[in-house]
Amino acid sequence: MSRPRISVGELMVKEVVKVDADSTLMEVAKKMREKNVGCVVVCEGKKPVGIITEWDIMEKVVAKNIKPGERRAKDVMSAPLISVNRKTDVLEAFKIMRAKKIRRLPVV
Repeated sequence: MSRPRISVGELMVKEVVKVDADSTLMEVAKKMREKNVGCVVVCEGKKPVGIITEWDIMEKVVAKNIKPGERRAKDVMSAPLISVNRKTDVLEAFKIMRAKKIRRLPVV
């Protein structure tokens, strides 16, 4: 007996929070707090190009004593953006996350 297929579209958070690649990290952190999210997708124009997580801000900014108003999203984002589409099977998405050692997988 096969398991029922569940797509990531059935489970995903509907609102993806985005920031511009030229946003300061202060703006990024404020947006994450306002929207109560642990990550944002970084875009150049309308094209998603990377992701910033709360861990990225801690490790790449706070731990290195960098002033968040002086750096841009594009300076610390993880790129290229690893993503899936709405129809991707949950098990396949999990395999991607495990192989790439990531905890966030945007659905675009």
